Amino acid sequence: MKKLLGIVVLGLLLCTPGIAFEDLSNTDINKLRKLKSYEIKTALSNKKIVGYFDDGNYFEETHSSQGDYLGYSISEGEIIGKWKVNDNKLCYKLQKTEIREEETEFQCTVYVYTNNKKAYYFFDVNNKVFYAKGYAVR
Repeated sequence: MKKLLGIVVLGLLLCTPGIAFEDLSNTDINKLRKLKSYEIKTALSNKKIVGYFDDGNYFEETHSSQGDYLGYSISEGEIIGKWKVNDNKLCYKLQKTEIREEETEFQCTVYVYTNNKKAYYFFDVNNKVFYAKGYAVR
């Protein structure tokens, strides 16, 4: 059922004006603004974010204001964990999935950027690449 929902939402993304898939490896970091800790909390808390990874796979995620994280991607299925923001970085501590071991500590490896058009670009600090782009839908 979640895969069907993912396909439907992905179809809506493709048909929505102003939302286009782009090659994230060509993203010009100088045209974006890196969010500060309080801005990341405001942008993500109690909002559903839908988008795509650099390989084109769909994702959706919700970050509760109490620190709970619920995500879904076509490649991993349901993802559950905790989130927080530390030193202008988005941090996750995720539970075990079929392809991931449980994390015992928060991993603070994501910068969040915006183009000020309600789009968020997620930057992998370790690999120095944009790996996902998302949009707040509620």
